[in-house]
Amino acid sequence: MQSVDVAIVGGGMVGLAVACGLQGSGLRVAVLEQAEPQPLNADAPPALRVSAINAASEKLLTRLDVWPEIVARRASCYHGMEVWDKDSFGHISFDDQSMGFSHLGHIIENAVVHHALWQKAQRCADVTLLAPAQLQQVAWGENEAFLSLQDGKMLTARLVVGADGANSWLRNKRISR
Repeated sequence: MQSVDVAIVGGGMVGLAVACGLQGSGLRVAVLEQAEPQPLNADAPPALRVSAINAASEKLLTRLDVWPEIVARRASCYHGMEVWDKDSFGHISFDDQSMGFSHLGHIIENAVVHHALWQKAQRCADVTLLAPAQLQQVAWGENEAFLSLQDGKMLTARLVVGADGANSWLRNKRISR
């Protein structure tokens, strides 16, 4: 049975950013992801799933040392934003010049961010990527959680981070101590 300090359930952008951010902390980290990511194909058309990464996220990705790889691929600055609610009169718009910035952020394909973070996590000595890995059961002990995976493997963790998306297995199971 493998024992880690932090088990991150979900190896998407958020889970991988947490794992990479913990590098150098002295904590042993495991990331459980259902499937390994597909390699990026530079000749493929741009993906439709994108994120508007703001300046704060750019700083985080810079600190994680993945920003240069991300902007070297298909990334585009945005200089203004307008948000409204179709069912009410709520509306806001702003731009970089009115705020004194060179840009507000970048529009980036999610797969590009995910790939850069996955590559970084693979290089982190204290991070173990478990993929494919699917959580089947969690039992909460006094000082640690016991995680059972679908393939029969087990691990223990002092902290479990749920980063498995909108349809979170952990949240849907409503696991309580």
